[in-house]
Amino acid sequence: MNTVDMKFDRKLDVKGRKILYELYKDCRSTSNQIAKTVGLSREAVDYRIQVMEKEGIVRKYITLVDTPRLGYLTYNVYFNLQDCDDAEEEKIRLYLVNHDFTKWVVSCSGKWDIAVAFAARDTSHLNEMLYNLTSLFQNKIKYYDILSTLTVYKDADISLVIREIITNPKKGFPTVPPQKLHKLDDTDLKILSSLSENARSNIVDVAKKVKLTPEGTSYRMKKIVGEGLIRGFRAVIDVTKLGHLWYMMLIETAPLPPEIESKFEMFCQMQKNIFFSDKLLGKWQIRVEILADDHQHLNKVMREVRNILSQHLRSYELIVVFDELKQVSFTKGMMTVNKERV
Repeated sequence: MNTVDMKFDRKLDVKGRKILYELYKDCRSTSNQIAKTVGLSREAVDYRIQVMEKEGIVRKYITLVDTPRLGYLTYNVYFNLQDCDDAEEEKIRLYLVNHDFTKWVVSCSGKWDIAVAFAARDTSHLNEMLYNLTSLFQNKIKYYDILSTLTVYKDADISLVIREIITNPKKGFPTVPPQKLHKLDDTDLKILSSLSENARSNIVDVAKKVKLTPEGTSYRMKKIVGEGLIRGFRAVIDVTKLGHLWYMMLIETAPLPPEIESKFEMFCQMQKNIFFSDKLLGKWQIRVEILADDHQHLNKVMREVRNILSQHLRSYELIVVFDELKQVSFTKGMMTVNKERV
């Protein structure tokens, strides 16, 4: 954390944090709607949003798409690099950020240097992508672990940034594809693509991109949302600029009894410092992402996690997240492949 980040965090008052939360909850809320909620004028809200965008607090606006319904599962891959100078590591990062099927890329420290979420149709598709990556960067990727998300215990939640407000817990959801996949026509795909580039775009701008009337575009958007394919619209926020440290715990457990798993899920939903948590298939069974004020605060949250899991905890690994390089939900690759499938 540099001094510039900490200085800006002190300037982000209660009103600013409330605006930030409204953008995170639904970034398609209009400035007028946000103004009524936080008790400011529309002009004041617009100005504050512009400042947060300029300072990098708000990085972008994304559309949350239920990608399993399009036939894509998310695979989390953790990479350990070797014999890389800064330039070589940057090449690997750029390759992953620009990849058509990566949803999330972060740089980290500890055992792992980069963590990536790939969207893949199946394990063969994932294997092909990893083969291409390791072939391109031979001898630079020492090893990697693959973890598949089975269930999200707690969807990403930044209620921590507003300590004065108790928000409803973010509940989880399964990530297994349904028996029947959702098919979209070319126009719906273009709407999803446009909203994925900027979820705060107004209807008129989206309509121009997809070559429809604003009324037709609005109708299609409401239909897609109503069918549950779009789960929401969210601001991507740089939590480190709010004065928080970002950690990931990868946890190995014995098989959890249903009552313990249910208790742990509820704990994650109610613990405001737990940013995200999911159930995994692979070497590790649970992932917990924590936003902490300092190392002592981190230890407190980790102790609570260990106490909940108790004798079922076998081991865990702690990862420090330095920078989020990419976050999307609907990837460019989904656009191309789904066109071919429709």
